Amino acid sequence: MLASESEKMLEATEKLLELSGDEQARWYALSRELSEFKQRVYEHDMKKEAQAKGHAEGHAKGHIEGYAEGHAQGIEYGEHKKAIEIAKKLLELGTPTEVVIKASGLTFEEIEELNI
Repeated sequence: MLASESEKMLEATEKLLELSGDEQARWYALSRELSEFKQRVYEHDMKKEAQAKGHAEGHAKGHIEGYAEGHAQGIEYGEHKKAIEIAKKLLELGTPTEVVIKASGLTFEEIEELNI
């Protein structure tokens, strides 16, 4: 994008130099074109830098959120697994199903699966 704009600007400047007989006007036009070009390059660079920064921040935020979610799921899985172990031990000791449900927090269906 900048290359084609630069080429167009160069062509326009050359045409201006051809048409203008006033050297001071030519230098003023060249100076203005150069300033505008520098501004466009600066804006382009700032946009790219902002995009890169936004990408990096988004990536870091996603990584943190993903880690937190995975950690929470791991804890939940571990707690459920421990409840199953306790329920199995209680059932082995002959504890009634209703008491195992209340003690473990498991559902009736989950307890029934353990009895099989």
